[in-house]
Amino acid sequence: MNFFDDESKIIEWLQGVKLNKVLLSNDIGITKEVFASIHDAEEWKSWSNSSGKSDPPPDFYNDELKFMMDVMRVDDHAFENKNGKIVNPTNQQESIMQKEIRKSGMLDSFPNVKSVIVNATTDLPTDKDHNYKFYYSNFERVLMKHNNQIDLYERNHPGYKTIFLVLDESSAYFEMESVMNNGVVKGQPHYWFWDSMFVNILKKLRIDYLIWYAPFKYYEVPQGDKKPDLPKVCVIDIKHITQWDSHSISYDKSKMKSAYFEMESVMNNGVVKGQPHYWFWDSMFVNILKKLRIDYLIWYAPFKYYEVPQGDKKPDLPKVCVIDIKHITQWDSHSISYDKSKMKSVEL
Repeated sequence: MNFFDDESKIIEWLQGVKLNKVLLSNDIGITKEVFASIHDAEEWKSWSNSSGKSDPPPDFYNDELKFMMDVMRVDDHAFENKNGKIVNPTNQQESIMQKEIRKSGMLDSFPNVKSVIVNATTDLPTDKDHNYKFYYSNFERVLMKHNNQIDLYERNHPGYKTIFLVLDESSAYFEMESVMNNGVVKGQPHYWFWDSMFVNILKKLRIDYLIWYAPFKYYEVPQGDKKPDLPKVCVIDIKHITQWDSHSISYDKSKMKSAYFEMESVMNNGVVKGQPHYWFWDSMFVNILKKLRIDYLIWYAPFKYYEVPQGDKKPDLPKVCVIDIKHITQWDSHSISYDKSKMKSVEL
């Protein structure tokens, strides 16, 4: 089981969000009450957990407030293969790593650890990993699947208001406009909660309230520029969703890029030109190694991956470096100083 497969873990994370990162829509009074009943740990005690496989859906209900809530996850990784099966490379890799960690016996030394969060790397290029079209299709598929269960929920809890809690695990996106001379990509940030395509899905829902929790939206901007102040949680009164039409934004799907990507320049074909990162010769990292009071370091980096234009040669990088720390100064002749401001992940 992966960490967020447990709905209670999602609630715990949500309860840690600061209130200044919560956007309340429409009727602020009622949306505030809805959110507080879940976000406040004391108020949450009045909810009952019905998320077990043998329990009647939805996942949680509150007899005092007459609320019921279903919890779901969406991301920008999963896609439908040619056989019509939903494939999620990131979740698959997480499961493999979780099994390897448990099989290794590593957790035996930490008996009080109840769960482990794994940050899996798929080695896929970004457009096949963090993908706006995947994001939209997953959002639609998951929410409409749960929406089709509303009749069942209402039979189990007649007269209750329905809440969907969506854990949105996607990356931040932007609508790319151009690339400036200094290699900085210029574009408009993606306000997912005002994206007309996503809002049109919300208009189809037969629920009362949506809590849209997106904790992994992050932008890096040039020094001195202001980062967009984005919420981590949006609480939306679905019955009045049309009031958001005045904020609606139509994005060009073909220009939507993940905000993940030492960059020298971006060529006309959109390929990023730069120097590969030889982490084991990076002077900043080597300086750390010089401080170690050990004899040997085994540096295992299995997820370093570069995609290059057809015909170009990929850098031949090791997966393991075994370093004699007592003689680390001999590496000074290979030492490379990188410009931190230009260092970018190759998930682009």
